[in-house]
Amino acid sequence: MSTRAIEVRGLVKKFGGVAAVDHVDLTVERGEFLSLLGPSGCGKTTTLRMIGGLESPTEGSIHIGGRDVSGVSPNRRPTSMVFQDYALFPHMSVADNIAFGLKMRGIALAERRRRAEEMLEVVNLAGFGARKPAQLSGGQRQRVALARSLVVEPDVLLLDEPLGALDALIRRQMQSELHRLQRRLGLTFMYVTHDQEEAMAMSDRIVVMHGGRIAQEGVPEDVYRRPRSEFVARFLGECNLIPTTIVKREAPAIVAENALVGRFSVPATRVASGLGPGDRALAAIRPEDIRLGDLPGSIPGKVVERSYLGARTRYVIDVGGATIVAAEQSSGATVGEEVGIWWPEDAVSLVTPDSGSTPAGETRR
Repeated sequence: MSTRAIEVRGLVKKFGGVAAVDHVDLTVERGEFLSLLGPSGCGKTTTLRMIGGLESPTEGSIHIGGRDVSGVSPNRRPTSMVFQDYALFPHMSVADNIAFGLKMRGIALAERRRRAEEMLEVVNLAGFGARKPAQLSGGQRQRVALARSLVVEPDVLLLDEPLGALDALIRRQMQSELHRLQRRLGLTFMYVTHDQEEAMAMSDRIVVMHGGRIAQEGVPEDVYRRPRSEFVARFLGECNLIPTTIVKREAPAIVAENALVGRFSVPATRVASGLGPGDRALAAIRPEDIRLGDLPGSIPGKVVERSYLGARTRYVIDVGGATIVAAEQSSGATVGEEVGIWWPEDAVSLVTPDSGSTPAGETRR
């Protein structure tokens, strides 16, 4: 049996001649928690809806569990979907909401009740079955929506920004709950979000989408630490982006140079594919990798802004007219103070610049 829960090939969706999804190839392994991450309009929700059968592809194929479901109706696919707005029936009890899908499948009343009670236990809502949705908090209503999707025992659970309507504290609690449920049940989760921290906290793998295409995919740490493009570098958090030129290949590294540090080497594994000698690139360095301290080889600068953020302090440092952002845990530097900055060699990635790239040393969020 194939280990792939989902496989899409050459997926295209056009609206009025505009490609919302543009030739996407994607696989999701059984039992994997995969997140589609990107800004509004990048194609992530349209991709999810095509997999769930709520949108028909213009081109391409969709296989779930090894079966081509491209022309199969949503109710005949081994998937279930959770939406941001819960979509609960206000006149029904919690238990009846959960059992609704079973009723539509012709499951007997006693079995529906039994399975609804089991799902209430799973989502930590035992004893809430007789209540109406209006009597629940937002987080509790989202748990009911999850239970309703899980009770029909789908092979794949599709989740479209399910936590978007919750406040920050409940959202974090539900992130932990979702991750726990996915691990406990061993289901395949495909999750759509525009929240970078949410995707990185929960996912086995992240697929970053931009302009209807996949910009980069991989485990969260690799995508964050080894971005391949300016878009990915700045979408997954604050990042220093320094205009750089590729000088030459010197296996197993690439030699590059910029106005800030002169010539330096970067392991080829941290260089975006397609970049070669003479090409423009951006040296991407996360603020938490910038160190403050007057050590040999450090670059002199001046603190122009300081923000205390609890676990870290954020510094904006002027370096010869360029701006570098650092995030330190314990430095006591103050505004106006002269400091040295440096970073480990393995903190630098060379990424492909987008059109209209950032000026030297400026950060993008």
